[in-house]
Amino acid sequence: MVYWCIALTYIGLNQTIEYPFGALYKAIPACLLAVWLMPVKFQNKCLLIGSLLFCGLGDILLALSFQHQFVFGLSAFLVAHLLFGLYFFRFCFWHKRKLPLIIGVVVIMFAAAMVILPDTEALFWPVAAYMLVIAGMAIMAMLAATDNPILITGVLMFMFSDLLIGINRFVTAVPLQQVAIMLTYYTALYLMVKGIRRQLF
Repeated sequence: MVYWCIALTYIGLNQTIEYPFGALYKAIPACLLAVWLMPVKFQNKCLLIGSLLFCGLGDILLALSFQHQFVFGLSAFLVAHLLFGLYFFRFCFWHKRKLPLIIGVVVIMFAAAMVILPDTEALFWPVAAYMLVIAGMAIMAMLAATDNPILITGVLMFMFSDLLIGINRFVTAVPLQQVAIMLTYYTALYLMVKGIRRQLF
C-alpha cells in the first residue's frame, strides 16, 4: 500500500508541479522494494537488492537536469538489468513450453530496434547494447519462471516501459509520456518482486 501511495503520488505531482527533492521521491518505490526483500533469506539476494537500488539510482539520474544525464541514467539501468539477469540465470531451466515466450521477446526487441536505433545517432551503440541486455534479462526470466505469470508480466512490462522511453526520446512523443512510462515501470518492478517472492515460497 505504501509503495503504491508513493508511486501514484509521484506520477500525479510530476504532471502538475515542480517540487524540491522530486528526483529522490521518484526513487523511493524501488528502494522500498529492496527493503521489502531484505528480511527474506534466499540465495543471491544481494543481486536482487542491488538491481533495485540501481533502478533507484537510474530514477534519480534521469530526473535530474545535467549534461549527459540520459547516458548516466541509462548506465544505471543497464547495471540493474545485468543484476536481474544474473539472478534469473541461476534458476534457468529449459522446457519447450517456454519457447513461445522467448520467441516473443526476441520478436518484440528486434521490431523495437528497427524502429528506435536508426534515430539514435551518436547513442547508437549504447542504446543497442542496452536493448540486448534487456532482451537477455527477459529471456533469463522466462527460463527461470515456473508457472509464474506475475513475474513474466512484470518482466514484459519492464521491457515495455524501457521501449516507451526509447520511442519517446528518439522517434516520436508518446501521449501522456510520463504517466505511461512511470506507471508501467512502477507496475513492472512491483510485479517482478512479488513474482520472485511467490517463487521463493
